[in-house]
Order: sequence, then structure tokens, then C-alpha cells
Amino acid sequence: MEYGASYPKRIEFLSRLIDSKSSKIGEHFLVFQNTPKYYSIYNVPIYLPKYRLANGRTKADQLQHLALNPELPSDFFMNDKENIEAIKVQHELLKKKVEKAPNDRNLLKFFKENSFDEPLILDAKGFVINGNRRLCAIRELYYSDPTSFSHFTHLKAIILPECTEEDLDVLEAQLQIIPDIKEDYSWTNTACKYRDMQVNYGYSDKALADLYQVKETEMRAMLSKLNLGERYLDKYNLSHEYSKIEDDKFAFDQIFTSSGKLKQTEPNYSFLKEALENLSFIAINNKDSLDVGRIYAAVADIYSYHEKIFDEISNEINLDNEMIPTEDSLDDLFGFDTSSVDNTVLLNAIKNSENDTTIAEILKNVINEERAANHSNNLKNAFLKHLQRAQKELEEACSCIKNTTNSTTTNSDQYINQIDEYILELKELLSL
Repeated sequence: MEYGASYPKRIEFLSRLIDSKSSKIGEHFLVFQNTPKYYSIYNVPIYLPKYRLANGRTKADQLQHLALNPELPSDFFMNDKENIEAIKVQHELLKKKVEKAPNDRNLLKFFKENSFDEPLILDAKGFVINGNRRLCAIRELYYSDPTSFSHFTHLKAIILPECTEEDLDVLEAQLQIIPDIKEDYSWTNTACKYRDMQVNYGYSDKALADLYQVKETEMRAMLSKLNLGERYLDKYNLSHEYSKIEDDKFAFDQIFTSSGKLKQTEPNYSFLKEALENLSFIAINNKDSLDVGRIYAAVADIYSYHEKIFDEISNEINLDNEMIPTEDSLDDLFGFDTSSVDNTVLLNAIKNSENDTTIAEILKNVINEERAANHSNNLKNAFLKHLQRAQKELEEACSCIKNTTNSTTTNSDQYINQIDEYILELKELLSL
């Protein structure tokens, strides 16, 4: 498979296309550098374009690849845009995304039956700004069977004028992230791209939110959740392995939401925030064995039942309090509350990965016990509400019969007898 022509060959070919008026096969409307314009469409050989390594769709995937291949330099994807080894890896990253797409958006399946109509967007150097996944899918098909897919030897493309990297990133945001941010872009790739835009170009929160057409609070929340996810990965020595948390977005959403409800004025706020965050991490890491249903609901329960969870951890795990002076002795010596000392010991126990299995079992037991208790309380409340409603209905029935001229009604006996039976059954159940 060919992953792009050399730089001189790309420049020479693209220059000839632009200079030759007869090469133009159509026009494509595009707003670029804040200017609406019709750009000429050309046919380019499938081997010619190169993937753009600074692709927002694969940012998190690139970081994960570096984490899993520590022998590679940290700037493997950024140091040299022409690096053929990096380009090959980029193809594989794009290929994984193409293959994982659901049937209704599977490009391999689509191009087996359809032509390539929407043009690629290339920069002046022949790098693909929009259409990297489509190009990847077409190459997979063509190079696997050049005869059957001979109609893909050339692809439609437009060529942008010389511009800055920021111009290209803004265009990518407008063309790719805005239309399908909730579909093709994973939440980690989206957040990584947000962060890159701020780091690389100094975008303010408001400017970045305006660019991606999202609320400023939503954009900040996405960055906060990325930080949560990265702290989770770091805790379990999985730094930058973002695929490990792709399916746990709702759990990190819940940590962010529940943590935001903690009162910052509370004296134990910092302890609670870190302790509950780490307990949530333990739940996520043990989700397959926790047996408490959806993990985001379990995270919400951890925040709700944290006092009981703390008590159980204190009872089940040796907190090594022997080395800590008693409260009376500390108060006498220093005159301060030792709760922060106790909290520090408890927090250390929660953060100690050697305790994860024990703590996961505690979480499972407490959550299930509290849910059962809540379910029981809900049934009791429902029982009382039904009794109150029944009492009101019987009062209405008595009122109706009192105000009639004939005190007998058809079939009333069978209803009254059934009510008597229910009342006797209730009295037996309640031991009345």
C-alpha cells in the first residue's frame, strides 16, 4: 500500500493541476479563513495525498499508541509530518475507527457500493485536512482488490491556498467536529482537541466554545472530565490509554456532577472530593465484578452513601492508627482537631491499590444494602399512600350512599366482602 507521494512529487503534481485549467472537473463551496469561496475540484491519484498527523479525530489514539510503545519518541507524530512510519501508524489508527463504526456509518461497507463523490480537502502541501477516514477506507478497498475497485484510482479533491496550522485546525473544527461531535468523535479525542487548541493557540474558554459551537460550561466540563479520566488512568498505570475509558463516559460524567455538588465551605471538602473520586475509580476499575448494575448509578450511590462506606473501610482495613497520637494528646499539645489526621489515614487507605479488592467488595455490599433499604422504604411509603387513597375512596363511597334515596345497590355486597378480606389480610400482615 502507498501512503502518500513524497513532498516534491506532491508539490509538483498539485502545482500542475492548479496551473492547468483543463484539469478542473467541478467546484466545491467552502468557507475558509472567514472567506466564502468556490474552490476548484480536481482528480488526484489515490497514492498521492498524505494523512494529516495533527488530526483531532485521532489525538487520544496517538497518545495511547505512544503510551503502549514507550520506545517511540514523545514527538513521534509531531516532529516530522513526512515521517512514513508515523503515517503508517496513522493509517492503522484510522483503520480501527473505520472498522469499529456501526453499519449505518461504516465507510468500508459504503464504498463497496457507492462512488467517492464528496471531495477530499487538501492543504497546499497535499496533506488531507478533511476526509482522512474516507481515504483510509478507499485505500483499504483499492489495494486489497485493484481490479474490482479500479474506479478508485483517482479521487476528487480541492486544494487550499497556503495557510497557517491554526487556519487548518479551525477548518477541521468547522467541517468535522461541529456536524458530528456526538457520533464519530470520541469524547476523549474531542477533549484532547479542545486542550490542544488552548495550548497551541491560546484560545480563551469563550473563544473556543464559540469556535466549536458549544456552551462554555459544556466545554469546560469536557476538559474537567478528561482530567478525571487521566487521573484514573494514571492511578492504574494506564497513562494515555484512552480506549480503556471510552465506554465509561457516563461514569466520569457522574463523578463530575456529584463532585460539583459537594459544598466547598465544608471543612472536609478536599478530603471528601479526593476520597470519593478514588472510590469511584475503584468502582470503575472493578465494574465487571461489582454486580451493582450501571456503573454511573453506582458512582452516584458512592457519593450518597459515603459515610457508611467510610465506616466499613475503617472496620475492614487496618488503618495503622497505632503511630498516630490520640485525639486528647494532640489537642493538649497543639490545640487542633485531629479529624484531618484521621481523614489522611483513611484517604491513604483508599488510594492504596492493594486495598482495591477489599474496598470494591465494601462498595458492592453497601450499595446493595442501601438500595434494598431504600426499596423497602419506598414500598412502605407507597403502602401508606395506597391506604390513604383507599380511605378517601371509602369516605367518598359512604358519602354517596348516604345521599341516595335507595340504600341498596347492585353487586355492592361482593365489593364490600372483598374489601373485608383485604382488611383482614392487612391486619394479619401487620400483626394488628
